Amino acid sequence: MRQDIDALYQDVIRYEAERRFQFDSGLTQTLDGFESYVYDCQRLDQSFIMKMTHTLRRSFDQIMGELEFVNYLADHGVPVPRAIRSANGHLVERIEVEHGHFLAYAYLKASGDHLGERQLMPEVICKWGALTGRIHALTRTLNPVCHHTEDITGTKTTTPASRAIFPAPKPGSWKKPITSTSVYTRYR
Repeated sequence: MRQDIDALYQDVIRYEAERRFQFDSGLTQTLDGFESYVYDCQRLDQSFIMKMTHTLRRSFDQIMGELEFVNYLADHGVPVPRAIRSANGHLVERIEVEHGHFLAYAYLKASGDHLGERQLMPEVICKWGALTGRIHALTRTLNPVCHHTEDITGTKTTTPASRAIFPAPKPGSWKKPITSTSVYTRYR
């Protein structure tokens, strides 16, 4: 975590985020996070992952783009944990601090375990490749609300999707996606 962001963070910020998402107080566990504060939270015996980052690191629109993409994948049958709305109906909650905002957002917690080296058998790798191909194919049909760009000077801009320079291609206008069989054959 960046030191300037870590200096702004206080537990009261997490408590406010928990309140806004109606998570059970006292049951939150801190998880390892690299660029965000990450928590395992509970609500009515259901598990969620809550993440918080500061606007010094990521903008509100960047987080919204991430959540829009994840929910788009879930809407199209990809087994990803869906982003959830707060009690106020927001996907992202802004918590004001002295220098900007902390942005809080949450997902349903995914079930399952991490894959170990012994589980990485050819059939698992094929399924993984097929899923990756499916996600790539879906990126072609996503029509995002906003596009985010950063020019070579580091200036970030947000452009409505209707004015994007490279709009999403029409469904069916891309090449046939790679299948798990072709992935396995190509990389075995």
